[in-house]
Amino acid sequence: MIHRIEIENYGSIRESQVLDLALPATTPAMDRFVPSHGDPSVRLPTVVAFFGANASGKTTVLRAVTSTIAFVVQSFQLAADAPIPHFAPFRSAAWANRPTRITIDFDAEWLGGKANVFRYHLALGHGERGAERVLVEQLSVRQDKRFRALFRRDEQRLRCAPELHLPPSDSRLKAVRANASVVSTMAQLNHDWFRIVWRDIAPTPHNIAGHQTGGPDMTLAIQYFYTDRRSFDALRLHISRIDLGIKDIVIEKTNAGLVAFFIHEGLERPLFLFEESNGTQKFVTMFPLLWFTLSTGRPALIDEVDVDLHPLLVPEILNWFQDPETNPRKSQLFLAAHNVSIMEHLEKEEVFLVEKSRDGASTIIGLRNIKGVRREPNLQRKYLGGAFGGLPNIG
Repeated sequence: MIHRIEIENYGSIRESQVLDLALPATTPAMDRFVPSHGDPSVRLPTVVAFFGANASGKTTVLRAVTSTIAFVVQSFQLAADAPIPHFAPFRSAAWANRPTRITIDFDAEWLGGKANVFRYHLALGHGERGAERVLVEQLSVRQDKRFRALFRRDEQRLRCAPELHLPPSDSRLKAVRANASVVSTMAQLNHDWFRIVWRDIAPTPHNIAGHQTGGPDMTLAIQYFYTDRRSFDALRLHISRIDLGIKDIVIEKTNAGLVAFFIHEGLERPLFLFEESNGTQKFVTMFPLLWFTLSTGRPALIDEVDVDLHPLLVPEILNWFQDPETNPRKSQLFLAAHNVSIMEHLEKEEVFLVEKSRDGASTIIGLRNIKGVRREPNLQRKYLGGAFGGLPNIG
């Protein structure tokens, strides 16, 4: 589970913005608020939703996390002189040469199979082509309420804790380039511990591809359902419950490849997936991501979760994460949305508002941190009334 995210000088985020998800002790007990794997004394929300006007920076928050994951997983594959993609600084002369900093606190079982709270910190230096070099990269584990570094890298100087078995004499350390992650490099050079870390991070589900939100991929979804029968059975169960008029789904192997047929009430022939509504297509193609998340306990980051989906489908998805029966592994769903009716299915601890100032800088504030916000079922009405901010200015 993710505990905390700090972002500075990334995209539309200028000054440091901190999302501390740990709940105050006074927060009432609810199924949607669960103890952390790494620290059971800390409760965290299983749904984290970002609302705000168009171009306010909602996607930027999610992208900061997915870009960091991509760096940790893929950067060893970059050319030696290539810039580090997707880490543009805030667009002003004053911030162009300042470092981009991202810090994420999260649970993992990377030491002896026991859950701990870890902190990954990354600081990147910029040049004319954008992010060009790592200034600081550090992975720490929390012990006795303090973080102890497992490795720390200051530019090309790298120090590792004894349990990583990477002494300064290890020749693999010389392979860490200025534009590549220590994790990505050591994993590719077959260091056992770093390969464990890499394999755990790499499958993190999200629908953000670089600077774009990924569209539905029907072919990949059908292949996933064909090879994972449990996910396919779950899809058939949920799609029949949601009442889209679909009685059943059949996947057949044909000369043209795998084909999904949707059997409808009252229709004499089934429909292909591409003949279904945009909402049905999105639900079906997004389902593997959600199923994988709930099955593995990883966090999922989904941009524009409400686009094309029927308003009743989004609350259904939220409930999968908020209900411990459907989310026994305590998976988290991070989402950005425009449909404010979703707020009616959220508590104030699950809502973050994103606003952009006149000079283009995004700020993020948790609804629980706004003075006077009570625990009441009219968050949507108050938000639309301008009580919390985060609304577009029209006219």
